[in-house]
Amino acid sequence: MIACGLISCRLKQPKPARGRRRGEVKVTSGEPYRLASEDFAFTQLPAERANCWESANQCSVSIGKHAMGIEHMKLILFAKHLSGFEIDDLVKQAKASGVDGFDFPLRHGYAVNPDNFESALPRLVRAMEDEGMSIPMCTGETKPQLVDPDDPKSEAILGAMSASGVRILKMGYVGFEPLQDNYRETLQRTRRLIQGWEKLAKKHGVTVVYHTHSGYYMGCTAAGVLDLIEGFDPNYIGAYLDAGHLSVAGERFPVACSIVHDYLKVVAIKSMVKTKELQNGRTRIHHHASPIDEGYLEPDRIFAHLRDIGFSGPVSVHVEYAGTQQELIDGAIRDVKILRDAMVVSETM
Repeated sequence: MIACGLISCRLKQPKPARGRRRGEVKVTSGEPYRLASEDFAFTQLPAERANCWESANQCSVSIGKHAMGIEHMKLILFAKHLSGFEIDDLVKQAKASGVDGFDFPLRHGYAVNPDNFESALPRLVRAMEDEGMSIPMCTGETKPQLVDPDDPKSEAILGAMSASGVRILKMGYVGFEPLQDNYRETLQRTRRLIQGWEKLAKKHGVTVVYHTHSGYYMGCTAAGVLDLIEGFDPNYIGAYLDAGHLSVAGERFPVACSIVHDYLKVVAIKSMVKTKELQNGRTRIHHHASPIDEGYLEPDRIFAHLRDIGFSGPVSVHVEYAGTQQELIDGAIRDVKILRDAMVVSETM
């Protein structure tokens, strides 16, 4: 039994799928990711997982007022806006931004990328550590999406991360088209991918996380992510909750944290704005990222909640709004200062 609000409900064990045909999992760029032809049996959800919700002291997240102070959280910067910078300049940017480290994108166009990560990642880690900062996590490539655990580069990345002391990898996204895809089948196939990631993560001592990205993606909410990862070992498979994207999806942050519970490993902070426009007399709604103080985000309440549940993982600051590279660099400094102030305020809440 698992507590669901004011009532209790029982998780129903899904029946294994039989005779699944060859299928595809769509990704957000490039060709659709094609899976091997085999029986995509749904990974069973062990009933004992319910015990984690009922006994917080058995989980990696410690529930309770002021369970753990803000000082245990590391504020890191997602370096997506720092393409083209060499390692020495990246370290200078991190220091100027006032963060504790980087969430570094292993992508083409960056100092550490899919072609040089085995040699460049340890150099970046050492350079950051020399200045009192760290690289707690890396984010995978999106063109194509880093979703296939059987790609030899996937294990190579985890091996290089493990050797450098980087313990969290954000995997890529699996797309979902409601008029084309069957949700249950896509769910089963995605879980099969994550099962492969779990094996690699255990081998290399790294945690692979799935990020909540609003829109046409599997796992676009915490509830959706739990569908993907429930039943896997939370030491090696986790949830990466994005406060900005959750606000777009309509999932309140405390609710999202409760849903994924001990799977919560990373939190992303970004601010989102909703706008409305008329196109040929028809209403169209758009969402876009904005500076922290211009969007619909309450960072002090977010930090207060993270403190109250004992969260001690990295908090990644995303500077993904419109602007030149220099404007985003300046924006990062401003956003981090606002977030540092919010962390201080949250201690009094």
